[in-house]
Amino acid sequence: MDLIDAATAAGNEAADRVGLILEDVTVDGRGKNRVAIVTVDAHGDHTASVDIDLISSVARDISAALDERDVAGGPYTLEVSTPGIDRPLTLPRHFARARTRTVRVELLDHSIVRGVLRHNDDRTITVESDEGQTEVLMADIASARVEIAMGRA
Repeated sequence: MDLIDAATAAGNEAADRVGLILEDVTVDGRGKNRVAIVTVDAHGDHTASVDIDLISSVARDISAALDERDVAGGPYTLEVSTPGIDRPLTLPRHFARARTRTVRVELLDHSIVRGVLRHNDDRTITVESDEGQTEVLMADIASARVEIAMGRA
């Protein structure tokens, strides 16, 4: 078992134990500069941030499991975090977590839908803008992200 497989197995167990899901595991670098990057997220339509204590718990559990299995074959750094607000929205649960936020959705025909994400299910999303509500099929989405508003409150 290599570092990525071991981090994935340990990450799944640790995340599940605290009610999170494993979003992604990557290993970057070589030799002494290897970094195992584990990304966890909340389930379903939970829109609040993931508690830092949960992330710390997952990191401790993964680290202990990797040390116990001794699969790293040398030094490495472990990073555990959440995907962040700017991650691509690709799965229904990503859209569910982005509800009530402003999103920018590029469609396969290169048109753009921008507005507040009001609803989603496994097949569609509904975005509300000044022009009204637009329902978009998930299959028609080329890319989507939450738009971050920068400015004064």
